[in-house]
Amino acid sequence: MNPVIAPIGKPVTSGRNTRTQSPGDSSEPAEFISNGNFNDGSTDWNVGAGWNVVADATDDGVSGGLLIQNFGPLTAPLINGNDYLFTANLSYATGDRFRIQLTDGTTTQILGFVSSDPISIPFTANAAHHTLSIVNINRTEVGGDAFDNFSLVPAP
Repeated sequence: MNPVIAPIGKPVTSGRNTRTQSPGDSSEPAEFISNGNFNDGSTDWNVGAGWNVVADATDDGVSGGLLIQNFGPLTAPLINGNDYLFTANLSYATGDRFRIQLTDGTTTQILGFVSSDPISIPFTANAAHHTLSIVNINRTEVGGDAFDNFSLVPAP
């Protein structure tokens, strides 16, 4: 069963217990991204134009569609002010550049622009983000850019 998470300072009711969510709250899930290794194909992912998901997520380098996971309903949203670590593997991105970002529907936080492996981005959440998206913003190579092993965890 996934923990119930509320915005900082708001009461959380889970069963008979009520508490207030605060930065550093230990009830955060150990992993926010579901099916980050794509072992279940595109399960839990919204696959935009140009993405093909089988054993990894491959971008065609032409279409510019988004690869998205709305992890909030699956695990929990991030806590504004808490530290996190995003990691992934990227192969074959010769010349291509990808924007990795989070959003809560109002505020967008760009984690970085990546073009090489491995990807490791520590960051502090600037909102209660619940959606991860990836897009190829510098399409110079046709096909072959592959992501795998997406992970978003509370910072160690």
